[in-house]
Amino acid sequence: MKHYQVAAGIHAGRVNEASALASLLQAAGVNGKRFIIKVNWFGPEYGYFTDARTLDLVLSSLPPSEKIVVEGHAYGRNDGSREINWRDLNEAFDKWEWILQQEAWFLESTGLAEVLKKHGTKYINVTDEVWAGRAVSAETVAAAVEVCYSPVADPEMYTFIPEKLWDLRGTTLISLARIKVRSPNALAEDASPYSPIYSLSMKNLFGLVPDPFRFRWHGTKGQRLAQSILDNAKIYSALFDVVGFNEGIFHTLLNDPIGEHETNWGRYDIADDQGVAVLGRNLIQLDTFTAALFFPLDWQRWPLFEMAVADFGPVEKQLLDTSPPDFADIADDCLQRYGAPAAALAS
Repeated sequence: MKHYQVAAGIHAGRVNEASALASLLQAAGVNGKRFIIKVNWFGPEYGYFTDARTLDLVLSSLPPSEKIVVEGHAYGRNDGSREINWRDLNEAFDKWEWILQQEAWFLESTGLAEVLKKHGTKYINVTDEVWAGRAVSAETVAAAVEVCYSPVADPEMYTFIPEKLWDLRGTTLISLARIKVRSPNALAEDASPYSPIYSLSMKNLFGLVPDPFRFRWHGTKGQRLAQSILDNAKIYSALFDVVGFNEGIFHTLLNDPIGEHETNWGRYDIADDQGVAVLGRNLIQLDTFTAALFFPLDWQRWPLFEMAVADFGPVEKQLLDTSPPDFADIADDCLQRYGAPAAALAS
């Protein structure tokens, strides 16, 4: 297995087994005696979440260590058997017991519970911790974050760090993100400068905001979303050694308005077993590289990339022209699927 170091400390490779991924992780400097893995468990749509096979591979590839999986509740992670006004946090809180039941259903039905048990991996749900009142004070978190970065726009964000995570600060936190973006049909219909919404390592961390329905952090027509994602990333980057891990190892999403699979926000196909893995510690550099590699979209349209410069540094323009040779086939497939249908729909 070949892996490549590209600009800005980004490491990329095509991996499909533990030894290959372990080699890539080592090359990227991912080591230690304890790891936190922020999975991507928004909902059960096929190929859209960190599945059991992927999590098993990642846990098997890390050095012998204590491993902790972390996530927040999400309104999409249930079987649809109950109607809830998810915009009303009080109503969601009142249905907490049902949400916990749905969490158990999701983990069991997807095989994720078995993987966690196999590896002796702890699971911390930030929503449960914050709702139970087991969070660190805003003043304490703010003091730690503002030594490293500018203050966040909304101080409420400082109230979202569970005591269990605070006690682990300094640990390597892997943002294990499934490579995704809004579908081309949504983009063609939406001329908002706040689209596209790339779902990569920085947005994956946004899932640690405890609200199951996070649209109040999106703002009107998404105008607040970039700031919310950036502020949350600053908090976690200040407290942990964050490594972004954008992946399409066993399921690479190919957004296509006539694709086989469907979500509320568009249709898509899946390219199986492509082994796509891209890692880096500078999250904005990593996400820019990944976006340029797989999406035929103007990444500069989305304010996040410009806003992040002050805290995470400028994006190196050479990233836009960098592509590991082994990625050519899957990158071209993604570019064609994302590009041509979107153009057709827009015409």
